[in-house]
Amino acid sequence: MKKESYMRSINYASLFSYDHQASLLQISHFLSDISALYPNFNYWLQYKFYQPSYENQRKIIIAHNGTALLGIALLKKSTYENKICTLYTSPFHQGQGIGSQLVDLSLQYFDSPDVLITVAQEKLIELAPILKSKGFVCTASIKGMYRP
Repeated sequence: MKKESYMRSINYASLFSYDHQASLLQISHFLSDISALYPNFNYWLQYKFYQPSYENQRKIIIAHNGTALLGIALLKKSTYENKICTLYTSPFHQGQGIGSQLVDLSLQYFDSPDVLITVAQEKLIELAPILKSKGFVCTASIKGMYRP
């Protein structure tokens, strides 16, 4: 008997936040696992990140399989800061290189050696291997930056 294997391919797409207001609910739901790590995350996402006045400074890179989100990077590019604001891969799809590819695409977008990412203490062990492999180094540890 012949065994057949079916695997959906992983696709990556770039979105600009001001073009995709309709996807806010889907992205907010997808990121619900980590929203508790950052106070007022949903407020930030809707009223800070998703603002037309920031249209040239915000970008979203998603990984999807055609039917579902698998990973996401929320990016901020300004004169003062190049930042990966959020990097997240669905727990069901971790270990497939999605986070690594999202970081690579983010770094290509910034096209700068100076890129910042902040990581919650709870996620540091999980993200450290990817970040280290991409050349990130910890420059500061700030207690209470996001939570008291």
